[in-house]
Amino acid sequence: MNKFPIRMRASLQNDPDHTALIKVLLNHPMDTGLGKDGSGQPRPAHFITEIALSLNGQPVARVQTGSGIAADPLFGWRLKGVKAGDKVGIAWLDNQGQQQSFETTAQ
Repeated sequence: MNKFPIRMRASLQNDPDHTALIKVLLNHPMDTGLGKDGSGQPRPAHFITEIALSLNGQPVARVQTGSGIAADPLFGWRLKGVKAGDKVGIAWLDNQGQQQSFETTAQ
């Protein structure tokens, strides 16, 4: 399913709070289970149920999602206290037990 890796950027903002703008593009079909395939058969539901954000290996945010999100979703966060070189990570889990994670360096 995941032919393409997660695309993620952690861009430091020029402010006294050391804020970073985190943008993550997840490659996932996010299928609701209500559609049909080419032969008219129902497609099984297949969507991300949980997303976890971390900073230097420590959990920062956990988001529970559902089938109402578009395919290949783009998420964004503003995270305070991030310095150049910090590691920002993302991980997701879907309703079929598949998971993927990725880590980038704040710049």
